[in-house]
Amino acid sequence: MNPDPILNPDGTRRLTPRQYIARLDKLDDLLRRLDELPAAADGRPRGDAHWTRAHPEKVPRGEQSGNAVLTEALVLEIRRRHGAGQSQRQIARLMDLKVGTVAMVTARKTWKHVPPEPEVAVDPLILHLRRQREAALARLRDIGAE
Repeated sequence: MNPDPILNPDGTRRLTPRQYIARLDKLDDLLRRLDELPAAADGRPRGDAHWTRAHPEKVPRGEQSGNAVLTEALVLEIRRRHGAGQSQRQIARLMDLKVGTVAMVTARKTWKHVPPEPEVAVDPLILHLRRQREAALARLRDIGAE
């Protein structure tokens, strides 16, 4: 048991309940004033007040960025290959990229401004003819393998 009720075990002075509540009130007031600040302490705007939110068209995106590793054509190719079932690791190896880069592109976390390739409407007759051709080629391969 602490012999002196006014001092903490480390020798610092204890606060009375009244002093403790007064300090909490000061802290609440400080936090409230911080929440009301429109900008950070360094004066730079944050969030919706930042110029990139007001003028997103002026922000360099994709290949216009000085740090771009990919091109829009590569992004479309990555997405096409991943959609066709190729793994992110295979795509990364093939294109000499990091797996994380491929993952971010396929998840549309980066390069969001690149729209997906438009779906090309194919005539059902053309699809039927392609299937027939593939079936005929498969039969020829089977005959040649015998």
